[in-house]
Amino acid sequence: MATTIGSFSRLGLVERHADPEDGRKRRVTLTDSGRERAEGDREARRAWLTRVLEEHRTETER
Repeated sequence: MATTIGSFSRLGLVERHADPEDGRKRRVTLTDSGRERAEGDREARRAWLTRVLEEHRTETER
C-alpha cells in the first residue's frame, strides 16, 4: 500500500498528513486533482457500463 500511495503522492493525487492523535500514523487525503481524477474515472466506468448494457442486453434485461 505504501508503494501505491507513494505513486499517487508523486502524481499529486493525494497528500499525506501526520495523524494528530498518533504520530506514528499518516492520514491520506485526496487533492483537488485526485478528486477530479476519481470523478472522471467513475464517469468513464458509468459510461462504459451503460454502453455495454445497451449493446448487449434487451430493455427488459436492463
